Amino acid sequence: MMSLAGVNVDKRMLAYTLSAVIILSSAAYVVFFMPDHTKNTTAAAGNFHNISHGEPPIAKISTSGGYAGSGNIDLIVFSGTTIEFDGSASYDPDGEIVSYEWSFDDGTLLKGEKVSYTFKLDHALSSLNTSRLPVFSPLLTVCDNDGKQGFLRIFVKVIPSQYTLYFHNDVFKLQNPGESSEKIKLPVLWKKHDLNYELNETLYLQKCSFNITLHIKKPRLSLLNNIVVSAYDSSGNETVLVKTSFTQTLGFWKDRIITLNGEMPEIDLKGVKVSLYGLSYRGVSMVYGGDKPSVMNILLG
Repeated sequence: MMSLAGVNVDKRMLAYTLSAVIILSSAAYVVFFMPDHTKNTTAAAGNFHNISHGEPPIAKISTSGGYAGSGNIDLIVFSGTTIEFDGSASYDPDGEIVSYEWSFDDGTLLKGEKVSYTFKLDHALSSLNTSRLPVFSPLLTVCDNDGKQGFLRIFVKVIPSQYTLYFHNDVFKLQNPGESSEKIKLPVLWKKHDLNYELNETLYLQKCSFNITLHIKKPRLSLLNNIVVSAYDSSGNETVLVKTSFTQTLGFWKDRIITLNGEMPEIDLKGVKVSLYGLSYRGVSMVYGGDKPSVMNILLG
């Protein structure tokens, strides 16, 4: 027969055993089965972050002035042209734009929805090939009320507003050469003598204006009665550009600057011919370079 003390011991052991089972079961539930709310909380926080900051603004640019470009070039302008830039079409999908900033290649920074900027070629031309001319890339940065930014850049080709071509022997030069001269004998009255000046690259021109300065020296008794200037293309086709008047060449002068003006037709210009008519056994000299060069200015803009 089991004693009362033994029964009490068994009850205590049973109580300890049940307590241990309950503790282990609770621990297992926490570790393996309890839902994890951390991920949901993080995701919710991320969604809240996106909603509070919104979407970035969209930058838009329109311009006034210049000519539409092609390919990667958005705009073509003559050097010295002022272009109006307008960013008012820019927008923010979920807010408003609070600032506009325009950045230009020379370091100029302008602020405002609309700004003006003058493009210039500050260096001397080294080539007539327009593909070698610099491309400018103004940048518009817009900022919205959430602090987000939008950007847009356009590409602008700047071309010379005029070409200055210096007569020199049988070529044109882009820089003023040192002073020299070329002597032409005119042994037969009314018979012309041609001087040809060729470009090292073909110059593609739309209809434009030009002015020519010819520096000529001759003996006083020599006769120079006419000068005719013609342009020719790469195929050799000639177009008369301008002729001197009788009063421009008449007289017993020794040194004269003759100025001629006219309209250049649309042409793929390869060179210019200067034809001299007169009578001079000792010769007439065309002066090149120096302080009073013989030069042709082609005015584009």
